[in-house]
Amino acid sequence: MFSPKETIKQPERPENYEVVLDINLSRHGKKASFNATNIEDSEKIANLAKIEDLQDYDLVAVRTTPVERAVRTGLKYQEGFSENKTYAQEAKVNIRINEDISPIKSKGGKNIKEITKETEESKDINLLTEDFRKKYREAIEQDEFSSFDKENAGVLAWTEQMFEEMISLKQTFQDLSESKNLSELAKEEIKEFREKQLQSGGISILENSLKMTEQLNHYIKASDRYTKSSKILIQEINHAGFIEPFLIYLLKDDLEKKPINSEGKDIVEKIGGAFEPNETVKISIKRKKDSKKELNQLAIVIQLRNQEYVLHINEVENNIFKVSEKLLKEIGISDLILQKKINNS
Repeated sequence: MFSPKETIKQPERPENYEVVLDINLSRHGKKASFNATNIEDSEKIANLAKIEDLQDYDLVAVRTTPVERAVRTGLKYQEGFSENKTYAQEAKVNIRINEDISPIKSKGGKNIKEITKETEESKDINLLTEDFRKKYREAIEQDEFSSFDKENAGVLAWTEQMFEEMISLKQTFQDLSESKNLSELAKEEIKEFREKQLQSGGISILENSLKMTEQLNHYIKASDRYTKSSKILIQEINHAGFIEPFLIYLLKDDLEKKPINSEGKDIVEKIGGAFEPNETVKISIKRKKDSKKELNQLAIVIQLRNQEYVLHINEVENNIFKVSEKLLKEIGISDLILQKKINNS
């Protein structure tokens, strides 16, 4: 029987906290020509990074593709962030090469000194087919509204190529989206897709978008490892022609419903055109948790130009990241193509 002298132990209330991981996905700095290794606005980049408001961040880091102009851009971000007086954390701003966010690798590997070393020949190892690269460049050169600062026609050519690739895998997408075992038709689609890419000697535009989606999923998973309120900034440097198809793959339905340019004639115009040098899309991974693991809410907020798009992700159920991961395992050939190019060099 209950005694007044006994105390009722109140259940321990879980402590709520929020993890925010911001990815500033930016195109590299201004280049002088199509395949220029250096950038022309390095001091402008450093100065902008120097005055960015970083006071709420617990950690700031820079990640970049292995392409020299992107690495040089990343180094200037690192320089500016390191001199930024609003960033008072003891942790230094580090920079690392991320080979998984671009189909272009480097003969310098992940070594920044080797990548930025002055040489007459290109250090790039491009895993895209020669036909794709030629199509991109010729589209820009033949379009009066495109330039190497605003590569609209090239980006459209590659985006349309990605759509064709997705259509050729229609049954595969359907099976994966419905969490079904792959049907015989899907298996045949995958076989034909892989054989075509292997014969062409390069990877597909779709594969690169899937790899960038996979990288975003790595960040999402990383946000789940924090056990207290944290705010992190990753400044990631990439390229026109890769950023836009990735965003269109991730947000296609949302972009059709809520375009940035409602008068756009095609999907690239609807997102406001190709990215210009140093232009950024902010991708915020926002996770609310509690100490008892009863709460774990996840949202991906994408601030693209004048619009905001929100993806509410249920990590237990099937979602675009799970579908993309499975599809990449089925069609991915980048390791095979890279080894082939290394053997032939």
